Amino acid sequence: KAHEEMPQGTISELYPYEDYGRILTGAGDDIYFHRNSLINADFGDLVLGAEVRFVEEQGNDGPQATSVRVVKP
Repeated sequence: KAHEEMPQGTISELYPYEDYGRILTGAGDDIYFHRNSLINADFGDLVLGAEVRFVEEQGNDGPQATSVRVVKP
């Protein structure tokens, strides 16, 4: 059974005082993520342009990323 690749994107915005950021996908989509969605990184260590993989789910206010993993800082 082949595993489906997790979507990939780059961190395009960070709002440390509000505990969230945004991911720009290769398809040009803008996806919200919360600091609690990070798996292998600390929110305070994130930098703009970092490559991430994530699971996309539909949230109350549109698409959001869960299980966000940093691929390249």
